[in-house]
Amino acid sequence: MIQRHLTPQRQVPKEAHLHLNQRQTNLFPRRNLEEDDSADLRFHVECQLTNVNGTMRSLLQDTIFPAALAALKLRLKMRKPVQGRLFLPRWCNSFYPDNNKCHAVLDLGTCGDFEGAPTHNASYFGPYETCDCSSTTSCSCANHQGGSGLVDKDVVVYVTADERALPCSSNAIAIGGHCLQDMEDMRPVAVFVNFCTSQLLKMDYRSLVGVTVHEMLHGLFFSDELFKSYIDDEGKILDGVSDGTNIITPQVLAAARRQLGCAESSMKGAALENEGGAGTQGSHWEQRLFNTELMTGVMGTAGAIFSNLTLALGHDSGCYVPKYEQASHLSWGFEAGCTFAGGACSDSRFYCNKINDIGCSFGNDAVGTCTAPPLMNSCKIFQPFANEQCELSGQEDKGASKVTGQHFGANGRCILSGEAIWQRKKITPEGEMLVSWTEQAGCYKISPMPRTSLRGMTTAVLSVPQSGAPREDTRYAMLTGLGNSLSRYIMLADKGSHRRITAWVVYPRQVSCWDDNPPQVHITFEGKSRPCPEGQMLNAASFGGRFTQGKIGPCPSANFICPTLGCPKDCNGHGVCYNSTCQCFPGFVGTDCAPQYPIIPEAVNSPPPIQPSSSPKWQIPSPIYPTSATHSPLPFTIPPPPQDVNSSSPPPPHPLSLSPTTTSQGNNSTTRLAVYGSVDDATL
Repeated sequence: MIQRHLTPQRQVPKEAHLHLNQRQTNLFPRRNLEEDDSADLRFHVECQLTNVNGTMRSLLQDTIFPAALAALKLRLKMRKPVQGRLFLPRWCNSFYPDNNKCHAVLDLGTCGDFEGAPTHNASYFGPYETCDCSSTTSCSCANHQGGSGLVDKDVVVYVTADERALPCSSNAIAIGGHCLQDMEDMRPVAVFVNFCTSQLLKMDYRSLVGVTVHEMLHGLFFSDELFKSYIDDEGKILDGVSDGTNIITPQVLAAARRQLGCAESSMKGAALENEGGAGTQGSHWEQRLFNTELMTGVMGTAGAIFSNLTLALGHDSGCYVPKYEQASHLSWGFEAGCTFAGGACSDSRFYCNKINDIGCSFGNDAVGTCTAPPLMNSCKIFQPFANEQCELSGQEDKGASKVTGQHFGANGRCILSGEAIWQRKKITPEGEMLVSWTEQAGCYKISPMPRTSLRGMTTAVLSVPQSGAPREDTRYAMLTGLGNSLSRYIMLADKGSHRRITAWVVYPRQVSCWDDNPPQVHITFEGKSRPCPEGQMLNAASFGGRFTQGKIGPCPSANFICPTLGCPKDCNGHGVCYNSTCQCFPGFVGTDCAPQYPIIPEAVNSPPPIQPSSSPKWQIPSPIYPTSATHSPLPFTIPPPPQDVNSSSPPPPHPLSLSPTTTSQGNNSTTRLAVYGSVDDATL
């Protein structure tokens, strides 16, 4: 006679959990793994935002989350969408090992294991069955009422804003992860995003959307816990996702080798972050290799790049179908080679040498200061100043361009200033005087090219009847897909009964580098344009106008600057310009990355359910940390910090450290105020 006994929850097998949820008939109908059956991601968002005021609640609920979800749906599809109703799975707490029947159910608890975590909504969980098998001959089972589930949804998203979450005390912006997985394929079906309230008012729309997408991706597939649940085409757990330091799955390996331009066997995969402590280490891309990628662990002031690398990881998880055509080009580290991939910090294109030097960030999109930011393995880079991002209009309101003649907005790029002391004339009631200041780098306008680029020339040979009059043949335009608005130069030559037409097709392109030999950028300053040969200097006085002293340069490489220009409105500063096409940051759409977002009806604010008594501990939250800096030459002032979102009382001490430095040269001085974030590994 076999004596039945109970086993505690930590040893419960999958079969017991399946038995518990077996009455949820629509929970596991998704068995076809064919990509043709994929569909758009469908989210149900529950906001439990009791710790923020109405304005911030409305911003997160009605603006940020709709934009973030739209950005995800634009780039990812669900490989096995839910058919019918989605029911969140319950977890068995004790079972009978001889028949795997569940005896007691675990309390629903919270989604996430941190203080202030969102409470589960019981209506999302379906009916279930528990059994008493204490008898040696039979089991007595009982059916329990459940909720109604969610119709045509794939993922539940819980949203909170609670400063009590541990990473918030370490300067984190937000944390995110998963708390429940599907019983069949282990795909996350419930995820959470918690915002640290002390950071919310310090962030703009672009940053908030980027952070939200980042944390959502942690919940969907990007975490060291979920790496253990990746599946192959047959639905079986995938072996060999990570070797401990790299993701080595096929799509990710291929994407990493293409990105870094290193096909050697020594590059085994895409490196994971090796710094930052729990929640950061192992659950982000390596910052040094993939800086500015959306899924690195530090959020800078520049926009985050949703690259093919992250889409490839979603592909290899087995749960999603990526839309690779919607990825953005990651210029950091692009084709830098195996030496760069191996860990050297010596490439001057990416790294700087002396702390606190002022220069141009990689990509020439902002003025920055040389620093060794968190997670960069002590490598030093030019960290962009928050108020000197060249492509963003409105930066001139900070005052810099009113004195220095700089340009912020479309076609604005950072160029070094080859002479520290600058002077310009100023007319006052007392007469003309000279104003002096120091400037090591600035934002200047790269001139658009006013004529057609011959680089767009292609050739083709057509044959038309000899009786046909010379004309522009629209068939060629249609065949090449270039449209009918082409400039053509056609040469005719008799060839028997037909004329052979060789067409040199030249189509207009709004490029920003002229067809000089060699190619070079042209800079507009004081309303005039001048060529800027690579490596040479331009005297500010040569443009005429107010300036009597100052140099722009050394002039940047046209081969580096030109590919980033030529897009409509220069992508409004909210996207990557690559091959004359805007690739927008999350939260921006359209051919010019206009500052708008599509409203979708999925973000809802449901009342929080009753707090259950206990919670399973499944997921370590993955925080993201900010780094920011502001830069202001005298006599401009630093604005006061914003008020705290929860009260009208003075805000708590700023979690970032202010580090002003004053430089003197002769009778001139410049003060630059830099704000640096810090990460304390010991507190994570």
